[in-house]
Amino acid sequence: MDVPTSFFLIGGIIFIGFLGSLFFQKTKIPDVLMLMILGMLIGPVFHVVEPASFSGITPYFAALALIILLFEGGLGLNLFKVLNEISKATGFTVMIFLFTVAITGFVMSTFFSWNVYHGFLLGAVLGGSSSAIVIALLNRAKVPGNVKTLLTLESALTDVLCIIVTISLIDVILSNSLSLSAVGNSLLGSFSIAAVIASIFGIVWFKLLKNFGGFEYGYLLTLAVTFILYAFVESIKANGAVAALVFGLMLSNAPDVAKMLRLRGDYAIKRAIITFHREIAFFIKTFFFVYVGILIDLNSITNISFVFMSLSVVFGIVLARRLGVCIFGRFSEDVRENSPIINGMMPRGLAAAVLASLPASMGLQIDGFVDIAFLGIIATNIITTVSTYYGAKDN
Repeated sequence: MDVPTSFFLIGGIIFIGFLGSLFFQKTKIPDVLMLMILGMLIGPVFHVVEPASFSGITPYFAALALIILLFEGGLGLNLFKVLNEISKATGFTVMIFLFTVAITGFVMSTFFSWNVYHGFLLGAVLGGSSSAIVIALLNRAKVPGNVKTLLTLESALTDVLCIIVTISLIDVILSNSLSLSAVGNSLLGSFSIAAVIASIFGIVWFKLLKNFGGFEYGYLLTLAVTFILYAFVESIKANGAVAALVFGLMLSNAPDVAKMLRLRGDYAIKRAIITFHREIAFFIKTFFFVYVGILIDLNSITNISFVFMSLSVVFGIVLARRLGVCIFGRFSEDVRENSPIINGMMPRGLAAAVLASLPASMGLQIDGFVDIAFLGIIATNIITTVSTYYGAKDN
């Protein structure tokens, strides 16, 4: 592809992303699926771009999307609501994840003669909602604050949950040994270390922003600090995505944090920083969804056996989520009253796509694994699109 065509394509994607955003505001139909279909059209369907040429950038683009969109998610949360919801969100997330893994393992081993551990592995890969998609939808949907906080935290927590459990299960299958305590310690350490480091970064940074008048290039410097924070946290084997979320949370709630620390002065973050970040987040979000569409393998869509397996797995995902929401609804009025949109907020995204290719790269070959996972990504996004549409209309 020549240079003029490349820039025409980039401009066209941005413009379509903008139209999709307007379409969502007018009709309440999310633009996520539309952008993914656009990616399929320019990738595997018409080969305007070749999916294989993008395979090398997948981990980098996935990380960039997580950083930008989770940081934006943190900017939109209230600190006190997060503190009130974190224990509920953790229990809610772990319960639904375990239900998903267990039901997927049962379905694949009982009805399709898979090794049960291979079924558990597929459940772990598809066990978490995409934080990038969830946050993008929540930022534009009319959802109560507590529910928005719950779903945002769930999507952030499931990313690391899926990664750690997937890698652990691959190790179990390859080595025939299991250590639940090691998995639990890894999860707990990953979350807590990331949150503490991000909190320290946030406090130091909002003090610097105040003391130096906000800096001339305040947003770009803030973004640079976010990248450095993510890299540092990941380098010590903690979770960079959670760190990005907490860093955004600390900055958006800087006045309240400063008051708790008895710091004097106005620590409110300049509105221009938040506004500019939303522009960048829109840009990344648009290309992220198109990129997911480019990666979809058309062969999986046309294989009836894989389609049937995938639909069975998605049924299990829906059942697991409904069970979790039903149980938590008994103890939470917010969950009970908003169960339709919570039940449907289950999109799988780029993290699931990346994890689906992990078993083969680590020497574990499972026939149809990647194809079934990709079909699951498509199906869960369709369900989320329909659910968000009707949930938005009800609100």
